[in-house]
Amino acid sequence: MRCITLASPSSGRNAATGQQVWSANLGYPGDFDYREFHKKAGTSGFKYWRVTGANLDLALKDYYHPDWAAYKVEQHAEHFAHLVADQLREHYTETGSPGVVVSSYDTELFGHWWFEGVLWIEKVLRHLAADPNIELKTASEYIEAEPPTSVLHIPESSWGAGAITSHGTTPTHGGCGEPIHEAELRMEGLVIRYPDPAPDEFTVLNQVAREALLMQSSDWPFLVTTGQARDYAVQRFNQHLERFTKLADSLDRKQPDVALAEQYF
Repeated sequence: MRCITLASPSSGRNAATGQQVWSANLGYPGDFDYREFHKKAGTSGFKYWRVTGANLDLALKDYYHPDWAAYKVEQHAEHFAHLVADQLREHYTETGSPGVVVSSYDTELFGHWWFEGVLWIEKVLRHLAADPNIELKTASEYIEAEPPTSVLHIPESSWGAGAITSHGTTPTHGGCGEPIHEAELRMEGLVIRYPDPAPDEFTVLNQVAREALLMQSSDWPFLVTTGQARDYAVQRFNQHLERFTKLADSLDRKQPDVALAEQYF
């Protein structure tokens, strides 16, 4: 799917291949031979265990075997490459025209949540590059070569659970949404009012922008949602909101607080 938002072209991720990477239940990262993310040694912090089984207590996790994991990486990379080829082949059979499979993911998954993910990417790219019927492109390269031809109005959504945004907007999850939208509007107004800022104004504007970006980190509502570090996440969000507000107020007064901006930097 290709579409145009009011801001810029966007591309919709392929569901069949995306499920293999992103689904908590069906995806590759949950394989029992991959390294367990949540269990680590108390003194060193090292992770010596594998997933072992579904919904298994951490105390029952078996030790990690790198050779077992490497074997699964190769299997999963080959499976993914075949799945991409099948998707493109089916599309061509049905339409008579070449298709595109969009596989865009949050990079935090690879090497962090899914320890073997970086190696999996390498193996996938090698498999796909070896297929003469498949051409690898970035999303921006494809959009530049094949500009969108229609405008679609799509509902608000996210890449998170259920493809919804309530994780960041409901009171249960910290109610981040409304303050973020207000900050976005205020930031736009500041940029318009200071088209050619003086050095002091430039310094403060830069830090205001940083605080706005840090406020929008998906880590905060995510940590609130999972309950892993709710108090910390709420504290960090409120901290960046407070810093944003103080610096923006100084610009509104035409008295940019450089000392405060440098302190926050």
